[in-house]
Amino acid sequence: MAQKKASDVDRFIASPDKSIPLILLYGPDQGLVSERADKLAAVFNINHDDPMSVFRFEADDIASDPGKLSDEAYAISMFGESKIIRIKGTTRKNILIALKPVLESPPPQCWIIYEGGDLKRNSALRKLVEKSGNAMALPCFHDSVAALDQLIREEITTHNLNMDADTKDYLRSMLGEDRRASRNELKKLALFAHGEKTITREQITALLGNVSAVANDDIIDAACQGRTDFLQTSLDQLFESGGTPDMLIWALLRHFQMLHQFGATMASTGSRPASIIAAARPPIHFSRRDAISRSLQKWRLSKLEIALTRINKAFFETRSKPALARSIAATTLLAIALQANQR
Repeated sequence: MAQKKASDVDRFIASPDKSIPLILLYGPDQGLVSERADKLAAVFNINHDDPMSVFRFEADDIASDPGKLSDEAYAISMFGESKIIRIKGTTRKNILIALKPVLESPPPQCWIIYEGGDLKRNSALRKLVEKSGNAMALPCFHDSVAALDQLIREEITTHNLNMDADTKDYLRSMLGEDRRASRNELKKLALFAHGEKTITREQITALLGNVSAVANDDIIDAACQGRTDFLQTSLDQLFESGGTPDMLIWALLRHFQMLHQFGATMASTGSRPASIIAAARPPIHFSRRDAISRSLQKWRLSKLEIALTRINKAFFETRSKPALARSIAATTLLAIALQANQR
C-alpha cells in the first residue's frame, strides 16, 4: 500500500521519492501536518519565492472546479522549471474527480502536496491515495513524549538554556497537541529567557499560562458536566477577550477524542479513570486530572460517539461559515451540556 508508518514519515520527508507526484499528509495534529508539508516542499529544488513555481489552492476550490488542478499540473512552464502545487484543507465536495487524472497520468516536473484533515481509515481520499502507485500517504499523529522532548531540545537547549527534569516534565505538560503551536510557544519561551542560564517553572507558568487556553478548559469542563448556567456568560467573556469559535470547538473536539480514547481503554481493560489518566502520554497536567476523571465517570462510550459526530460537524461549520461561527459554537456547547445531563 502507498503509505508510510507514522515512525517512518520523517525519514521519507528528509529524502522523498521524487517519482511520486502526489503526497498526502493527514492526521489530527494539523500543526504537524503543515510543518511537515513545509519541510517536504523545501526538499524539492523549487524557487519558493517564484509565484510561477509554487501554486496554492484550498481543497474546496479544487473540488468545485475539478479541471483547475489538471490545467495547472499539466501546463508547461515558459522556461521549463519544475513546480509544486499545494492543496490545503477539507471539503464535503468530491475532490477525487480532480485527483484521479493526475494519478492516472502523472504530470511532468510537478509535485502535488496535499495537507488533508484528520482522515478516517475508510476515507475515500485515503483509499484513493493508498491504493495508487503514484501517490503516498503520510500520517501525522500527536507528538509522543520522545517527539516533544526532541522539540524542546530543538527550541530550548540549542539556545544554551538548561532545565532540570521536573521543570522539563512541567514544560511538556503545558504544551498542546498541535506541533506548530507548541513550537511557537517554545520559541517565545527561549526569547523570554534570553540571557538566562536556566529556565524555571515560574517562567514557564508566566509565559505559557495562556488565558484563552484556561478559559477554553473552563468552558469545556462546564459543558462536559452539564453546567448550562455557566456557558453563556463565559462564552461572551471568551469572545470579547479575543478567543475564536473555531479554536474553541477544535479544543472541544480534541478533548472528546481524548475522553473517547480513555473510555475505550477503560472498557477493554477494566481500569479506573485515575490510573488511565496517570498513565497518559504525554502527561496530563495535574490541574486537569480531576475534571477529566469526572467526565469519564459521566460519559459512556456511546454518548461520546454521538458527541464526537456533533462536534466534528460544528468544527467544519465554524470554519466554513465564519459569520455564524459564534452561534454554532454556543449551540454545540449547549447541546453537549444537555447531553451530559441525560441519563
